[in-house]
Amino acid sequence: MNNVANLQLLSVSENSRKNASDVFEWAQKNPKEVIKSNLYPRNVALSDSNFLKFYEAREKLIIDKLCEIFEIE
Repeated sequence: MNNVANLQLLSVSENSRKNASDVFEWAQKNPKEVIKSNLYPRNVALSDSNFLKFYEAREKLIIDKLCEIFEIE
């Protein structure tokens, strides 16, 4: 899906590792600071059964962060 919730700033090597594995496995294998820096919600688990809730929560975090950066209320 082309949506703000799918945005992620990754280095070339991180992107290669991410693309080589399932998104759920990738998220579980990464250190907490990588997950935090990519604005993964802390209160919603990333799983098949919970994906839409995770997606919506992450979208809100990204929008909130962009509003903070650009000083938009």
